[in-house]
Amino acid sequence: MGFNTVQVHSEEVVSTDEPSMVRAFWLVGLVASGLLIVLGIVVLLNIIFPTNLPTNFRIMLGIILTLYGTYRFVILWIKKEPSEQQ
Repeated sequence: MGFNTVQVHSEEVVSTDEPSMVRAFWLVGLVASGLLIVLGIVVLLNIIFPTNLPTNFRIMLGIILTLYGTYRFVILWIKKEPSEQQ
């Protein structure tokens, strides 16, 4: 008993849009980190956020959002912009 084998030839599709996709993801990460930093500062300064939140919770949330946004920015900065790597 043997198995019949069928050889399938597949063509490799190379996308020419890959550098623009990488740049788009890089820009989305940059915008997200900026928004997180701004949101953290807004929460810390109690500008738009509801005032009925406990002060300790508001301060901790603001610090965490600001630190996470800064972390994302630093990681993006370490990786640099995709066009600079080549």
